[in-house]
Amino acid sequence: MSCVARLLLFGLLLVTAGAMAGPDAAKQAEARQLLELLGVLPLLDQTSNAVAYAVNAEREARGASAREASGWQRSVARRVNDRQLREAIIEQVTTTSEAAALRHAHALLEQSEARRVRYFEEAMGQRGAAANLREFLQAPPGRELSPERVGLLREIGEASRFTEMVALLQTLAARAVRQEAGLLTETPPAAEEVALRQRWLQARLLPWQYYSYRYLKDDDLTAWLGVLRAPPVRHVLDAAVAALRGQIAALEAEQDGAQNSAPASGSG
Repeated sequence: MSCVARLLLFGLLLVTAGAMAGPDAAKQAEARQLLELLGVLPLLDQTSNAVAYAVNAEREARGASAREASGWQRSVARRVNDRQLREAIIEQVTTTSEAAALRHAHALLEQSEARRVRYFEEAMGQRGAAANLREFLQAPPGRELSPERVGLLREIGEASRFTEMVALLQTLAARAVRQEAGLLTETPPAAEEVALRQRWLQARLLPWQYYSYRYLKDDDLTAWLGVLRAPPVRHVLDAAVAALRGQIAALEAEQDGAQNSAPASGSG
């Protein structure tokens, strides 16, 4: 084959590869942006903190040494970390979504009403926000929230899947640590553990919403609820939740496999 023919063939292969990889790469980029806008990826930044909290809780429960606990944390961090979870969630969204649906979801999240609500949510991640929230809760304004406002905030909390994702992340970290440390007793099914954590979180979400949305009108929040409930946006959140549940299921399968492969007590 001549040099010119080789160059032509190489160019054709590059074009073909680009045509094959392009759409998936574009969908992945779109999925990443959507998950960022919806607060899913920022939530995953707390993965290492969730693991550290679970390690400390397990250490206190067992009276383990700091050295032993550090070993658990290093081992678990290799299996449960923000990079691994990001990839799993982005992959889930990408493979279960149509490109047009992702673009539609992005357009909804870029509407002025949605951007306004997101601005106030993002402000809660700024330095000093936690101290301001504590001060606000210690001496809240005298005006009580109307039942309609409370109902709206609760609907937003449910539609955002926020407490569910936090509960899933915490449960994943806790079960990974317990698995690494060696189970002392029977643990409840993962679904029960997630539900228990979520109930605890839901009771604490309302004050956070009360503060973070304090300058927003009910109309603003109603519009935001409509965005969260729109099918293409809801699908992205559903996929994120499914990916986190899949991570817990994979951890459980790994544990079951290890138990099944272990030699029976007294055998031999």
